[in-house]
Amino acid sequence: MMTPLHADGFEQVALCRDEETGLRSVVVIHDTTLGPALGGVRMHAYPDEDAAVVDGLRLAEAMTLKAAAAGLGLGGRTPSRRGTAPGSSHRRRRRPWHAMCWRPAGWAAS
Repeated sequence: MMTPLHADGFEQVALCRDEETGLRSVVVIHDTTLGPALGGVRMHAYPDEDAAVVDGLRLAEAMTLKAAAAGLGLGGRTPSRRGTAPGSSHRRRRRPWHAMCWRPAGWAAS
């Protein structure tokens, strides 16, 4: 399940949740003016969703600036994973994580 959020200066922000595995994440796209969005994945045990969103916003904007400074012709994005769901195996989490991060049209792979 994806819940879109609004953040000034950002193209897309979404809270993602997979009920079966308990996986929670935030996916942020800062700016794709120069091209598709680029960014790595951050997995961290955030204390709450607000902290995950704030970190995702900061990281996505930083990726936009880094890509522009390097002349890559890419924008910035970041998916942030909120720790590990208790009792959930890596394989059970991988498929929903992949669907959350890469399904929406126009989102570039990291």
